[in-house]
Amino acid sequence: MPKLSAIVPIYNPRPDYLDEALTSIASQSFGDVEAVVVNDGSTQPGYEKVLRKHSSLVRYAEQENRGVAGARNTGLAVAKGEYIGFLDQDDRWHPNKAESQIKVLEENPGVHVVFHPITQIDEDGNIRKTNASRRRRLKRRRHAKDILGELLKGNFIYSPSVIARKGCFERVGGFDPGVDPHDDWDMWLRLAIAGFTFKALDEHLADWRVHTGNTSKDKHMMLRTRLAVIEKLGREGLLPERWHKHMRRMHAEYRITLAHGHYKDMRYEKYREEIRNALGINWQSALNVKIFRRWCRSLVLERMQTKT
Repeated sequence: MPKLSAIVPIYNPRPDYLDEALTSIASQSFGDVEAVVVNDGSTQPGYEKVLRKHSSLVRYAEQENRGVAGARNTGLAVAKGEYIGFLDQDDRWHPNKAESQIKVLEENPGVHVVFHPITQIDEDGNIRKTNASRRRRLKRRRHAKDILGELLKGNFIYSPSVIARKGCFERVGGFDPGVDPHDDWDMWLRLAIAGFTFKALDEHLADWRVHTGNTSKDKHMMLRTRLAVIEKLGREGLLPERWHKHMRRMHAEYRITLAHGHYKDMRYEKYREEIRNALGINWQSALNVKIFRRWCRSLVLERMQTKT
């Protein structure tokens, strides 16, 4: 029985990226690990040879295409490990990742989730530079005493960085496909709300690949699913009362950002609709000079559109 299960959802993966991902699991200094590969309805061949190469490492499962959240849930159901880690098909773990994080979990029974900063790499595996101020800000957030408060500002915990006790996920339920691709943020929020303890390391122990196929490139869709996470928290009454005002302000600010995207794309009626939504949530966040000017201009520009 493996100690650690690394859940790897795949969907039409690039064979070379998948090989790197699985090799990084096989190369762990902590040897008691399995890779739970969940095929999320892939339609393009080419990756099968990679799975055969790593057959001694891989526990394999298939499902109809349900997205990353659905694949992670299948992985949780199949996994045999006491601890759970996550690795996407184009990312990589560093050789000492599992050993470093499991050591923390073994020595600290009161810690449930261990995570760390990640290194961004490009399509060719070269390290991408990040500015110093961003690194300092993320470090402060990682080590904040109130992890829930920091998570409510937005996600800063990358899924390849996490190793957690399997019982945590069983307690709060699986990943929510309704908020994919922010299902990981939604999960960390639910774990924090449930009172599970997070521990941050400062060592970079995984690589997150940034390339043209990343879901995060679709900014409009990413913003929509952020909104879905916020709305879900309010709808299900998961948050303590002290956070309600903060979440209303955040919800309004997401609506305003979405509205400005509609404005730039010349969808003026949609712009005004989102502003009205924001006003209904938190009018202090929505009332400013820029919004008022764009509201007036949108009426004029929309009239010009209809005349042409």
